Amino acid sequence: MDNRTKDTPPPIDWKEIAKSNKGVRTNDEQTCGNVIAEDGSSIIISDGVINVHEFLVPKSKVHYYDGSEVHLNVPYDILSAVFEIK
Repeated sequence: MDNRTKDTPPPIDWKEIAKSNKGVRTNDEQTCGNVIAEDGSSIIISDGVINVHEFLVPKSKVHYYDGSEVHLNVPYDILSAVFEIK
């Protein structure tokens, strides 16, 4: 029996999202790459082809997944300042 209420979203299948390279958007509506992997309680986002930026973002910073994009609850400047893998 399913314990979720009708208002509770289904759990996010991170392995499928990473496999599909789903896009990611910050809460200030900037695209910031694609999910390339799951690492325990975080996701790894890669942005760029020549000048590649990677971000290690806690799953707690994910606001929601709409079926095509992952939406974060942080703006791009915080994403790049705090979560970029140097």
